[in-house]
Order: sequence, then C-alpha cells, then structure tokens
Amino acid sequence: MHSSDDNHDSDRSGEAAERKQEDSNDSAENGRAAAAAKKGKKKKNKCKAIACSEPRDLCLRICADRACLCVCKKDDDGSGSDGKSDGACDRCKDRCLNIFNPKRKDKCKKHGGDKGEGREQNIVLSTEEIGGTLGMYYFDGRFIARVKLDYLPHEIVVSRDYRLSYNTVFGNFDYAAAAGDTSGYIVTKTNIRNRCLQGRLYLFDEGSTLTQRAPHGIKFNKDETQLWVNCEYVNAATNSFQCLVVFDLLSHIPHPVATYAFPPTLNLTHNIQFSDNGRYIFLQASTQGMGLYDTLTNTFATVFTPAVGNNIHGINPAGHNLLLVTGLDYAWILNVADPYNPIIVHQYGPFGVGQMIYSSATNDKKYVLLPAPYGQTVLIVKRKTGVVVKRIIPDLNPTTVTISDDSRYAFISPGNGTYIYRVDLWDKTFPVLKIFTQVDAAPNRLALIPDVKFREKRVVKLAVVLPLTGPPVGQGTSYRPIGTVMRNTIAYWQELKNLQGGIYNKPSDRAYRVHITWYDSESSDARFTRLVTKALADPEFAYVVACHPSTSPLTVPLSGKLIGYPFAPVVSTVPYTNNLSYNDWQSLPNLTAAIVKRFNVPVTNEQYTTIGVMTLLGNIMQRYPLDNTSCQNLVGYTIYYFGTTLTLTADRDVVVTVLP
Repeated sequence: MHSSDDNHDSDRSGEAAERKQEDSNDSAENGRAAAAAKKGKKKKNKCKAIACSEPRDLCLRICADRACLCVCKKDDDGSGSDGKSDGACDRCKDRCLNIFNPKRKDKCKKHGGDKGEGREQNIVLSTEEIGGTLGMYYFDGRFIARVKLDYLPHEIVVSRDYRLSYNTVFGNFDYAAAAGDTSGYIVTKTNIRNRCLQGRLYLFDEGSTLTQRAPHGIKFNKDETQLWVNCEYVNAATNSFQCLVVFDLLSHIPHPVATYAFPPTLNLTHNIQFSDNGRYIFLQASTQGMGLYDTLTNTFATVFTPAVGNNIHGINPAGHNLLLVTGLDYAWILNVADPYNPIIVHQYGPFGVGQMIYSSATNDKKYVLLPAPYGQTVLIVKRKTGVVVKRIIPDLNPTTVTISDDSRYAFISPGNGTYIYRVDLWDKTFPVLKIFTQVDAAPNRLALIPDVKFREKRVVKLAVVLPLTGPPVGQGTSYRPIGTVMRNTIAYWQELKNLQGGIYNKPSDRAYRVHITWYDSESSDARFTRLVTKALADPEFAYVVACHPSTSPLTVPLSGKLIGYPFAPVVSTVPYTNNLSYNDWQSLPNLTAAIVKRFNVPVTNEQYTTIGVMTLLGNIMQRYPLDNTSCQNLVGYTIYYFGTTLTLTADRDVVVTVLP
C-alpha cells in the first residue's frame, strides 16, 4: 500500500496502470469503431443512434434541435473539428445531446424506441433530509412529484429497471448524533413509476427487541439480489453495535438475513462501496482510513491510510478498478485491482478548503468534482493535472456531487438548503441552474435516471361513521370525546398516505389517493345504524370504517367492506406499545408522537387502537384489488363487536392483536 505523494515509484506505477488501462479501452473502442465503419458501408448516411433507421439528412430536418451532423465544424476556440464523434464539435454535441456518439447504448430520442425507459438521463431523484421526502425533478428544473419517506432519510440506490428506489432512514444528521433517540430503523422502498411509497424494510424481526439502528450507506450487490446497509447506532444496553446488515430481495423477507459486526479498527464506517467484481466492499471509515470487507471469506482489513488528509469521507467509482476517495483537504484516485494494496494514481490537494466528502468523477475522465461542506465550496478539478478550473459556492454545506452518464451535468446537493445546483460541464464557463426543491428541504444524496412512464393515480373512497357530536347535556350519552380522537387519528392516516403518494395496490400496480367522506352519528344508536347501512349499500365506497361505543345491541349488515368496531372505553391493553411491529406510521420510538404533534391531543387507548385498525386496513388495501366486488368478499378481515371484545383478524403478514 502506498499513501504519500512523495513516493514517486508509487505515482509512476499508478500512472502506468491507468495508461495501460486507458490504452486497453482505446484499443477496444477502435475495434468497435472499425466494426461499425465496416457495417456502415451497407447503411450509408444512416443516423448512428441505435434503433434510428432514418437517413441523416432527414434526421437533421426532423430533429432540428439536436443535429445528427456537425453544423459549424469548429470547436469553441475556432480551431476546427475536434475529430470526435464524426467530427462533431462540442457545440454541436450540445445541440444533439450526443445521440450519435457510438458509445451510446440507448435508443434514439426522436426515432425508434420507447418514449419512456431507454432514453438518456433526464430525472433527478433527491433524498431530502429535513423535508423527509424523495423529490423528483426534470433536469431543466421542472417539478414532478414528492413522496413522504420518514424522518431524516439519507442515502439512495435505484434498481437497474428504474422502477424502485431504496432510501436509508438514518434519523440523524451525522456522526455526532449517531446514538440519538431519533436514530432510524427502516429502509424505505419507493415505486418510481407510481410516485408513491411501496413498502419498508426493517432492521429488526417483528416481535423482537430493537437493536440495530441508524442505517446509512446502502448498495445493491452485483446482481441486485441483496441490499447491503451499514448501521451506526451504538448502545451497550440494547446490544446495538456498528455493523453491516444484508436484506434478501428475492425472498422478500422485510428484515435482515445476516449481520456482520465491524471490528474496533473500522467501527467508524459511515458508508460503503462495492468493488467492480462485486466481491469486496470498501468501507469509508473516517480517521480509521479505508477498510475492506470480503463477502466470501467474511473478513475485514484496513487497506488505505494516507500519510496526509486521513479522514476518509467519500468513496466513489472513477473507472474500471478505480476509486475516487476524498479526505481532509486531499483526494485520491486509487487503482484497486488488488483491493488489499491500492495504488495512488493521482493525488489532489491541499486546497485550503478543509474536509471534502462524496466527490464524483466524470466518465470522460476530464474532471473530478470535490464538495467541501465546511469550506462552503465545490471544486471543479482537471483530473490529469489537479488544476482547479472553477469554484462554485452553492447553498450551505455542499454535501454530494452526482454526474450524468454523458459527463455533461453535475448536480450538487447542499446539506442545508433549498436548491439543487446543476452545473453544465460541457460549457467552459460552467453555468449553474438552480432547481427548487422545497424550503429548507436539505437535499442529500441524489440519483439520476432516464425518463419513465409515470402512471396516473387513482382514488379509493372510504366512508367513516363516528360520534363527532352528541345530544345536549342531560339528554343522553355523548361519545364525542372518543369520536374526536379517532377522527384526528384517521385524518392523520389519510394525510400521511396521500403525502406518501397514495396507497400502493399490488394487484393493479397503481397508487390510490385516499378520499374520506365523514358521517356524524351524533352519538345516536339509531342514526349510527342508519348511516352504516346506507354507506355499505353505496357502491362509491370501497370500505366503511365505523365506531359507536354504545353498550346497546346494534343491528348492521355484515359486509366484508365494513371495518366497524364499537369501542369499549375500559380497554387497558393497546397494540404497538410493548413490542415492535411492522407498521405504516412514522418510525419514531413513540409511534404516536407525530399524531400528538400534529393535533395536540393526548395519547389514548382509543388512538392506539385506531392506529392498529387503520394499519390493518392499509395492509388489506395494498394486497387485494380495490374494486368494490373484491372488497365485499373480504369478510375474514372484518372487525366485529362481540360483547366487550375487539378482535382484529388478518393474514399471516399482518399483525394480529386481540384486545380484552
């Protein structure tokens, strides 16, 4: 291992390794170009965008805004054609969005191909920490959607088919609060096409005690059958420790199938990065350097501790077997063909900006971009020379840089701010476009994806019958206090579901926004029975939620779409308090904290029970078709009142709670 800039042998060997690799790549590209030229003799003057069969002159006329031929034949400096991509200059590459680049594997944007998946990257997915959301924006700044995730989400990965994204809910801002009470314990799963929260993964098995918390770094293994996450929460009293956890995405088990504790020498690990071959995981371990975990031998090692700038806080790919690693005022490109003995190819710095984190390198090997949150600056540095060509000052604490595959745009996310900053790297003046997210959203980790076919949202309608008022004093029993608390809880459930993009219904692969029609029984037995009977007969409603805590016998039709539970105020055992369960609510230690804050009401047994009932209803609405016929057949999921017993029944995937 070599870690000093003074080690000239290391630099020479590293540069030789990179030159050898570049020569190999150039050779392969030349071979492909020769094959393409040979093939081109048969299809003369065809647009080179794959799947585009139009002649070039026709393509030029149709695609006036992205010419398939170089128009001016000059570089920006007027020196003439640069000889790349059929002689197209940078200005013309800008116009045509590089669609004639032989390296491109996607489809021509104008001709032949899907208008959805398969096009160049055009959408930014933004993990908005303080906003607790996943924002979706087009590259030009237009807003698409926002999905509520949870408290302080942090990192993101996106599946290869661009259908799902996973976010870790760290629950903290950084190392300083890693043992705080707000440390998260879930990974959210978002359905991108439907712009909604589809589900969650949990760091505990249902019914067990909560141990691992504060999930931070997250990566797929090579074939996307597993999801690897590093956890940072430490608490000896609860047997919590820093570790790697593994989720099996094939079995759909919502909790980790394996846990690997970090050794004391790497217990500051804050993020992870897989090797190109998928066997090794590089560990970003702060002042402990860069670590390595071998997934085959289950062993850990420290492999890189630089002589200067040793505070590793960023590891990102920079080419085949190359990593861009950032530290305290220094950054390095490492050749990790031998992962146990990284070789320094380039060393950058010092820059006088302090700690640098989560940097990124362009695929065309022109630039590296280095965010320095405490220096409030992002440096654009030439990769080969280390010369700073531009300093950009975005909102507070620039945290991450994410670069598009074509090396044109760099997106900067401030750790505390409102905007995402898009920098055009093809323009030598590096102009910036500010993309508005939401006030103080604090965009953190970003992901870039192509256009997708967003699906239209549907609506599911519920009827809710509650005693919201009562008779005048002295003229009968009023159940208004119970009805009011339950209405607040159900209203919060509705609000949360809609902020999450609606309820994801698996059979239809659609998101349904929740609409509720409220009915007041006025604490009357007769009126309650009449309203429930009427709502059940109305085909507009998929489900009817009803509560009337009267001790009098009630006669209402038994229907599979009735979630009715006359409530007994004397209930002493409540769900979701003593043991942990998978639920659809804010993942805070106190599951009703968000409701208390939102409505300023005390936590009651009525409220806990309503949480249980609405969680059950949400699970049912996810699993079964939401047309009325199917809903009416769900008799086994009805909650009925038998004397003073409330029974919640569910299938094996839903919590079963019986309250005496």
